[in-house]
Amino acid sequence: NITFNEDLSIEEYIIKYLNEVLTVPCYGNVPDLGTVGKFVTVEKVGSSTANHIRKASIAVQSWALTRAEADKLNEEVKPWMERLIEKNEISRCHLDTDYNYPDLVHKRGRYQALFEVVFDL
Repeated sequence: NITFNEDLSIEEYIIKYLNEVLTVPCYGNVPDLGTVGKFVTVEKVGSSTANHIRKASIAVQSWALTRAEADKLNEEVKPWMERLIEKNEISRCHLDTDYNYPDLVHKRGRYQALFEVVFDL
């Protein structure tokens, strides 16, 4: 069971959580594409703090060999992200948007979902 500590960022927390619930691996960086077919990456793309409330903008990218597979993986990820609210440290997890985000360099399917996460360390 995951809990926050001083050494665990919100990004690392979400990666650990998704690795517990998804059937594909989740990473902070893109792995060697020769060794992994489908996977998910998590990146904090922004953050703010106001009145002791911490927010992070989290980009969750679903990668696969085709766009259709990436879309299907994205649809699997979204409900798990929304279930983050069940964790004591998370007070909000809201999907802002998701969209096709093709990887033009490696010619892979990729979707990106952007979430606003409110958390308490």
